[in-house]
Amino acid sequence: MKKLFKTIFVFVTAFLFTNKVKAVQVEINKVDENLNPISGVTIEIDYVDYDGKAQTVETNYIISNNTRKTDISQTTSTTDGSPIILDLPQGTILSIKETNANGYKIITDQMRLEVEENSIRCFDKCNHVISSNNQAFIINHANVETASMFLRKTDENLENLSGTTLVMKATNDSGNDMLLDDITISNATRIILSNDKKVITWKTTDNNSKINNLTEGTYYIYETEATEGYQKYQSEECSVSEKYSNECPIAKFTVKDGKITSVNSHELVTWDTSEELLSIKNLKISSQQQNQPEQQNQPEEQTQQTNTEQKIVENPKTLDGNNTTYIVLGIIALVGIIGLGTKFVKSK
Repeated sequence: MKKLFKTIFVFVTAFLFTNKVKAVQVEINKVDENLNPISGVTIEIDYVDYDGKAQTVETNYIISNNTRKTDISQTTSTTDGSPIILDLPQGTILSIKETNANGYKIITDQMRLEVEENSIRCFDKCNHVISSNNQAFIINHANVETASMFLRKTDENLENLSGTTLVMKATNDSGNDMLLDDITISNATRIILSNDKKVITWKTTDNNSKINNLTEGTYYIYETEATEGYQKYQSEECSVSEKYSNECPIAKFTVKDGKITSVNSHELVTWDTSEELLSIKNLKISSQQQNQPEQQNQPEEQTQQTNTEQKIVENPKTLDGNNTTYIVLGIIALVGIIGLGTKFVKSK
């Protein structure tokens, strides 16, 4: 009986040891738009499940300011410029909100992050979060004046076009790419912010879009896909630094002191200062342009045929002067050989 209890004890201990939830140390960093640490921002971290229901984190899983705490369902911390360090079970979900931003724009979104194996990942309300391995950087922007603008995508008759894919990036005075995580776009679909928060993509609708929270800098808009049946903007007249995926911008504008100060207007782009409206025009693909690929193939085929004809002329298979000379000499030699052979036979 003692052996049985000992065996059961060993089995249960081994089971509990091997099935212990792995703890992962993660860091929550509060940073500005240049990814520099900031202090004085108060955040609340709730531990929840996927449905948002509060969970209690087990004993000895939290490390905050080098002090272990037990049975915690919420952590409140005011940053001092150093990261908040948490030692959490794999699978823990953090729901984070700000209650004070200390002079920065407060983030109203309630962000949700999950602790994975040796990493932390944001999966909900992630515009202001950059994750890298076991670190999460939550970005706050300074309280500065921002600009807004309306954007209209039209055909040559100034009728709104939907379905055009546009991309925007921006640079600061130093020429470095800016974070666009605070920008919002209304009346647009399929809005995608890149993982590094430096490129935003969207599709136009039948209504004018509105772009908000444009901070100081130079902005570039690219057309990566035109509406079906319309010409895609193409130009090579831009510097390498202005290009995105080897494309030149269709529109470029500058924001200063909360106002849009300059726009590179051209035949396809107009700027209405009073309406704060940027209009970008697309031209229809003509029937001639639609047939252009076939017409382009024809000269190529004709060129190939001409080249072949030239080769034939250069290397003709007909008898030229040189060939005729060789043949005549050959016939004379043959006649001579036959004549000599006949004389030889008669002499015998």
